[in-house]
Parts: sequence; structure tokens; C-alpha cells
Amino acid sequence: MKNFYYEKAIKRNKYLINAKTKDVTGLAEFIKGTDEDDVLQIFISVESRNNSLSQLAFVHAMIRDIAREMGDSFESVKLMIKEKAGLLLRTKNDVYEISFADCCVDDLSSVIETSIQIGEDLGIDFR
Repeated sequence: MKNFYYEKAIKRNKYLINAKTKDVTGLAEFIKGTDEDDVLQIFISVESRNNSLSQLAFVHAMIRDIAREMGDSFESVKLMIKEKAGLLLRTKNDVYEISFADCCVDDLSSVIETSIQIGEDLGIDFR
């Protein structure tokens, strides 16, 4: 059995449907696959649709600069920043990466602060 389940869903007519496939969510199937008396940790949040494109652009520019300074890839630096900012969820068997595009303004502000701190450690002034 898979120990981790993630799905982005939309509420329509009192039901949750998968945001991509528009089918009923797989959460019920996941729950059916658990054993009686299993303890499930459930986290549900309402996605804010008010992120800033300028914040996204700034985050990506900082990641490129940090990657260049570290001699590392954009993707590995992005994952490092996401983990430090709390946007990388790990379980025993799975990793789920929350997209910057799905973050609200406050979450992106946290990512920016994390990136600024990493940049400062490397001698990069993003302020």
C-alpha cells in the first residue's frame, strides 16, 4: 500500500473532483486501501489564487543566481529552497513538491526570504 496520497481537487456540487481529470477524486480509493484502525494524517487547505507573477519571476531569478554561484543545477537548488521553505513534503516512501505557481503571496514571500538568506550565505545581495 502507498503510504502517501496527494491530489489537487475542486469542490463542485458538494463533491470533490480531481482538478486535472475532472473525475471524482481518488481519496476514497486510497482510504479503502488502508487497514482498519490505521491512523491517517489529513491536511486540507484552500488554495489562494492571488499569487504574484513578479514574485514568481523574482524567485526563479534568485534560484538561477544561487545555482550559478553554487555550481549546481537550477532544479536541485529549487528543491533545496522548497525544502527549506516547507514546500517539499516527504514521507517514508514519497516526496511531494508543491509548485511555486500554486503558492499564495505569503508562501512566495517565505520562499523569497529563504532565497535571500541562502544568497547572503553565498555573498549574493538580493535586497
